[in-house]
Amino acid sequence: MEFVPNFTLHHKLHDSKTTPLAWTKCAAVAFQLASAIGYLHDVCSPHVVHADIKPSNVLLDDNLNCKLCDFRSASVGFSAAVAPGKNDVYSFGVVVLKLITVIEVFCPATGERLAAKAARNAAEMVDLRLRGGDEDMGEVGAMAALATKCISEWPGIRPSTSEILTAMREAISSLTFGFHKKLV
Repeated sequence: MEFVPNFTLHHKLHDSKTTPLAWTKCAAVAFQLASAIGYLHDVCSPHVVHADIKPSNVLLDDNLNCKLCDFRSASVGFSAAVAPGKNDVYSFGVVVLKLITVIEVFCPATGERLAAKAARNAAEMVDLRLRGGDEDMGEVGAMAALATKCISEWPGIRPSTSEILTAMREAISSLTFGFHKKLV
C-alpha cells in the first residue's frame, strides 16, 4: 500500500495545523476525483459505483494528488438504464462544495442538509483563503454552478462524469492535465 503523507481531504480541509489548499490545488483535486469516478463508471468492466464518496475517502499523496479509497460500499456491474452512478455524482458535488466553502454540508445535530444552501450561496460562502484574483473567483463560481447541478434533487438533471470533466476543462484554466498517477 502506498503511503499518503497528507492523509485525507477531510483532514486537509479541517485540521488547523495543515496549510490550506490553494485554489489551483482545489481545482486539481476536484478534477482528479471526477476522473477517478469517471474511470469507475465508464472504463471499468464491469462498471463500479463507489457509493461512499466523501472527503474522508479521498487520500492525498505527497503532491496532493487524490486517491479514492474505501470500496466497501461499492457495487459492481450496474445497468446504465438504472443510473446508480448519479448518486456518486451527487456525492462529488457535495465534495466540491466542501472544497469551495470548507463547511460541513450536513448538520447531525439538526439533520439539516446544508448542501443545497451552500450551492445557492456558494459565492458568498467561499472560503476566504481561496479568494484570489477575479479569474480565480470566476473559476470558483463555475465550480459552484457545476456542484449545484451535481446535487440536483432529480438524478436525471445531474451531469454524467464525462460532462463534469468537459465542463471543468472548459471553465478552469488553472487545471493541468499532465498527471500520470493512479487515481483509484
